[in-house]
Amino acid sequence: MAMVGEAFLSASIEVLLDRIVSGDGLRLIQGKKLEAVLLKKLKPTLMSVKAVLDNAENKQITNPNVKSWTNELKDAVYDTEDLLDEISTEALRNKIESENQTTAMKQILGLKENYKGEKAFQITPATSLVDEYDVCDRDDEKEEILKLLDPQNLSENQIDVIPIVGMDRLGKTTFAQLIYNDPRVDNR
Repeated sequence: MAMVGEAFLSASIEVLLDRIVSGDGLRLIQGKKLEAVLLKKLKPTLMSVKAVLDNAENKQITNPNVKSWTNELKDAVYDTEDLLDEISTEALRNKIESENQTTAMKQILGLKENYKGEKAFQITPATSLVDEYDVCDRDDEKEEILKLLDPQNLSENQIDVIPIVGMDRLGKTTFAQLIYNDPRVDNR
């Protein structure tokens, strides 16, 4: 029975060695920033452990220290396999996140491409079609407001408001448009 367990351990070490030295294993380890020198040292070490394990399979029956050593080695192999699984999982997670980010960027860039040729939304200024001749007897009031709008009378760092008040339907808006359209008003 012990021989079967040790044969399994020997096979586990071989699988572990193949996994580490394979192209996928190299990429995973490089992703974790381990140096190539460490990889070169790891392969001969695992080969030596495998050779010692093969020799220990026969000696463990008669020597309890060898049996204890093989149990510790088995735990180390399982821990190493778990570590490789974690590294592999993390590498796969990073790859998926990278692909998701790439897809999102392509979608954003695609939206920008779709709207490059279109003009930006612009509000056209309202036009005022007030006929000066339709407004009667407001010349004096118009001149009074135009004097207030003279740049010399306006405060420099202050917004000036000139109210036009009156009852409904007396033409306040028409009067304001008439002043706005006057060439003496600077429409900034």
